[in-house]
Amino acid sequence: MQDKYLKTLVQSRRSADKAAEEKVPVYIKLAPSVVSYFKSQGRGYQARINEILSEYVALVQSDNLSHGTAGGVSASAPSEEERARMGQQLFKRYYAQCFWHLRPDLEVTPKLLPLIAQGLRRHGGREGFMEAKKLCP
Repeated sequence: MQDKYLKTLVQSRRSADKAAEEKVPVYIKLAPSVVSYFKSQGRGYQARINEILSEYVALVQSDNLSHGTAGGVSASAPSEEERARMGQQLFKRYYAQCFWHLRPDLEVTPKLLPLIAQGLRRHGGREGFMEAKKLCP
């Protein structure tokens, strides 16, 4: 993972609330390559690891809420309007990585969902690919 990807991943998670949030000390074992990468980025490597893990938890929880999954029980498929809203959020989140060639103020409509899904599949990495599945099941 390169620095620009880290910035994209955690930029939406930074806030004063997160900085003030109480942390629980734990001991975990990480691969040496992971530790050396984060340490090479300078001071605060543990905070960066925490931010990335927090982002992952938020993505999983939002996925569960958007799909209505609670304990493995799924609700009906999202409506076209809900998918368009989700597409707009994904467009904003992945703009620099996948949609830089489009206007930044583009309004995502149901007609544009296949284009958004295609961009996510091609340039969004594994996470983008998984998000594209939600837009165009």
